[in-house]
Amino acid sequence: MNRSKYSANLIMKALHNHSEGHGGYFTSVTGGMGSYKSGCLLFFAEYILNNYKKEKVFFSEAYDAPLQTLGKLPKNKVQLWIQKDSNVYFRDRSTGKEVDLGAKMFKGFHDLYRESKPGIVNVPFFGDRLKWMDFISFLREESNWDDVFVDEFSELCPAHQGGEPLKKIINFSSVCKDIRKCKMNVMFNTQNSTLIDYRINALVMCRIYLPGAVVSKIGRVKQNAVDCLLKGENGGNRAWVEMPGIFGLTQFKVYYEPKKGQDYDAKIRKLSN
Repeated sequence: MNRSKYSANLIMKALHNHSEGHGGYFTSVTGGMGSYKSGCLLFFAEYILNNYKKEKVFFSEAYDAPLQTLGKLPKNKVQLWIQKDSNVYFRDRSTGKEVDLGAKMFKGFHDLYRESKPGIVNVPFFGDRLKWMDFISFLREESNWDDVFVDEFSELCPAHQGGEPLKKIINFSSVCKDIRKCKMNVMFNTQNSTLIDYRINALVMCRIYLPGAVVSKIGRVKQNAVDCLLKGENGGNRAWVEMPGIFGLTQFKVYYEPKKGQDYDAKIRKLSN
């Protein structure tokens, strides 16, 4: 085994092993459009379902975009949740019609956490994606292992914010800083790390670079190495993975194909005055 692959295996092993001695990881996944970013999140989420059956998994989907979980994971492994009075509904993107996807309702964070189950991917919709920062902060205080996956993370913590949104991001940065100290993993994706606030980006513990990614200036993986990434032979994509002082080349071989006839999105109902 070459050194690069050996180093990558060490990193992947660390991400897969939930060690109370180490604590959790704050991990970013970056890459161009169609580079397997969401698939990477699903890969780790499904691994948890199969190997850590007592842990709760939460997945943050974007609005007005195809639902990644419901369209790519088995239906019995996904439970949608809607916060009461959030005016969230689901739509069949092919017909534009509202659909019932079997979502359950919840009142608040405590209610959601109590009613959510391990062994499935719980997909809550709060109506406002910024509430995910508060929810992750809430989970940090729990004594159980929890796992959070966030699609399109730049919608939560975009760069160049001001006013109240910036204050919320600064408060959230203290939560991200302490993830290693608690039993929680947070993994997110975004096309480019420069799209998220620099305070949050600086706290990322592990970086996964897929084709089309722009490397972080504070890391050791070089841009020309990422630019040479090719699509894997057996599906999925090759990727550079990096932790402080160590990096290597790996490949995600599991590919999550969108299911035919299951193209849905979440929307927020516009109320008339």
